[in-house]
Parts: sequence; structure tokens; C-alpha cells
Amino acid sequence: MKSKTMQLITAVFMLGTASVLSAQDNGSAGLKPYLSFGFNFAQGHGHDMTEKTWGGLGAFTGETGVEFFNPYTSLSLRPNVGYAKILGEANDTKPTYHLFGWFLGMDVVYRPIKTLPVSLTLGPSFHSWTVELIGAPANPVQGERDFKFGWRFGVGYDVMDNLRVDLVFTQTEWRSRNTSPYVPGFNPSLPAYFLLKASYSF
Repeated sequence: MKSKTMQLITAVFMLGTASVLSAQDNGSAGLKPYLSFGFNFAQGHGHDMTEKTWGGLGAFTGETGVEFFNPYTSLSLRPNVGYAKILGEANDTKPTYHLFGWFLGMDVVYRPIKTLPVSLTLGPSFHSWTVELIGAPANPVQGERDFKFGWRFGVGYDVMDNLRVDLVFTQTEWRSRNTSPYVPGFNPSLPAYFLLKASYSF
């Protein structure tokens, strides 16, 4: 990831952390556990790997987390952990893949106008992808499986107090470019996807 993008994410994350910690010192912060479920739509290298934007009902993300919020500011923190599937389609001209991945991250949530039920999110997201070749015997696992740094940003809308819908874009890394020469379209290393999800808070 480019250093300027990293610096921006770090600055926003630190600002959100300071805001919430300050509220906790004053005894005014709260928290909301939540569960999310939604569908994934492959983008960028993710589409190169799957040859399909949406893999159907099996291309989903399940996520859980807790939102720490400060009622006196427009910022909150939302640590999260989840599981994502991005399903591909067989292609006769080049290899295609299914992607299965665990992830964990920390979103900074910003509500630009307190009277509107709209929020913006930005934060780091660490994925560990299992990549399987479609149509091969036993779907052999490809490439690397370490947790790698990525990021995501999104827009949320509070349908009601405990129900929220989000559209989130996530940029991840699967294969380190320094371990294999990168050829655009044929040696993907940065799968990305959109997630349309609904979240229920307790």
C-alpha cells in the first residue's frame, strides 16, 4: 500500500481512538455488539481470479464486532472479525479460482451529520485467503495463506436503531508481489470486493 494512504488511515484511526478513549475516561462511552451478513461482489484482481462479479448466494460475508461510541462526538470505533467467500466460474482460456478468507479489522466510523442516519467508515482489514483452483482434482490450494494487510471503506445507513445496511469496498492482498513477478490480469495479487450487508446491533 502506498505510504500516503497508510499515513491517512493511521491518522484517522488514531483520531478515532483518542476520541473514544477520552469518552471512556469521562464515563460517557458506550458499546453495541453486532452481527452482519451480506453478499460479495468481486472487483479488480478479485474479478480476474473469479471471472465473475457475483458468485450467487454462496458468495457471502458473515461478520461480528463491537462498536465503541462517544455520544459527544461524531466518531466511534468498530473492531470486527469475519469470514468471506468469493466464488468463481470455470473458464476455458485461463485458470479461475474460489476465494475463502478469514479477516479481522478495525473501522473508524464517522457520522458527518448527527441528525442524519448516515455513517462513513474507514480502517485496516487483515485477510488470510485460501485460494482454490476451479475444476482441478480436489481443488488444490494456491499461493499464500498468511494474514496480510488491506483496507476497507464504506457508507452505512441506519434503517432503525438496531438495524443498519452498509456498502463496503475492501482492498486486500493475497500474494506478495516480491515472491512472484506480477503480470496484470494473469498473476493477480490484490483481490478486492464490494460487500452489501445488513447488521443487527444488540
